[in-house]
Amino acid sequence: MFRLGYLCLVLFMGCQHAAGSPVSVPDYEYVREADAWLRLHSVPAAWSDAAVRCQLEGGMLASPTTNAMTEAMLDAMKKRKLASNRVFIGITDIRSSGKYESLDGEDLPVDLEWIAGDSYEFETTYCLELTDTGKLTFTSCSRELPYFCRKSIHNCPSSPSTEDSADNYSYYADVDSDTDDSKNSEDEIPTSSAAQECDGNGYEWEPRTGSCYKFHRAAKPWRSALSTCHAEGGHLAIINSATESTVLKELYEQNNHTVITGTSNPYYASIGFRKWGGEWVTVQGETLAEAGFEEWSPGEPNGLGEENCGTMYWDGLLNDASCGALFPYICEKTPKINDFDFIPFTNQQ
Repeated sequence: MFRLGYLCLVLFMGCQHAAGSPVSVPDYEYVREADAWLRLHSVPAAWSDAAVRCQLEGGMLASPTTNAMTEAMLDAMKKRKLASNRVFIGITDIRSSGKYESLDGEDLPVDLEWIAGDSYEFETTYCLELTDTGKLTFTSCSRELPYFCRKSIHNCPSSPSTEDSADNYSYYADVDSDTDDSKNSEDEIPTSSAAQECDGNGYEWEPRTGSCYKFHRAAKPWRSALSTCHAEGGHLAIINSATESTVLKELYEQNNHTVITGTSNPYYASIGFRKWGGEWVTVQGETLAEAGFEEWSPGEPNGLGEENCGTMYWDGLLNDASCGALFPYICEKTPKINDFDFIPFTNQQ
């Protein structure tokens, strides 16, 4: 799924960012008080499309979970001429009906005011908006509003001492080299016993890819599936190699049509790619070729009707489908790395 050299770079840049020297992020503004990058999208979009766009940019739909974040969002709204005096926020009850929290699991701020007559305790609608006066209100998820995307870097390991840093970073970056006789032809990735459990919640760790997966048997539309994966701390699964295609095929075989509910076609599962701007891209913004896998089922994509969302056939090949069609879906997330122990990671082809 990812190479250690890249992981090292991400961690290193994250440490530089956390140390108070944030690098430039195009179209984003760094909010020091909130330790986050924000981008206000003034072109309105439906909530689900806003969430997808933020994820394509490598972030998530922003939520006013702290006073600093709320103030930053309100300040940006005042500076820009928006088509509306309110914006979508990433607070939702998609994980548990009636329990509102941000897409990264932060609770609904208790000090934010609601527009008179609104109370999240008595509603079932899960899309919320923030007004330019700093109040929350419910709204239709299909309504089109401006929105904020947020990027931040969390869980940055403590900066190594000057004495140790060169050895540590060169060790992580050189895992693929042939100079160390103690390594075999397999790559290795840092993990811990806790990481192998993938934080529970139905996710299982797969050593061949280094990722955690969860097969959701209850069918949903593609956008709702995306939101559910995001709420669980992951994303719709992305196939990065033939090996990963095989892994997901085997996962499908463990969840066959006899246990899948809510769909008339249990032989397809939603995964993390869709058509955007005329091109098929993953939910992380890569083309299928860049992601490493673009093997379609025979005759696909056929584009019948409005088939702009990505699915996987039970045999591991790609298929296009209507975004409103109900399919089971597969979520993926990277295990949290707490202790830098090493385990084999088979080189994907």
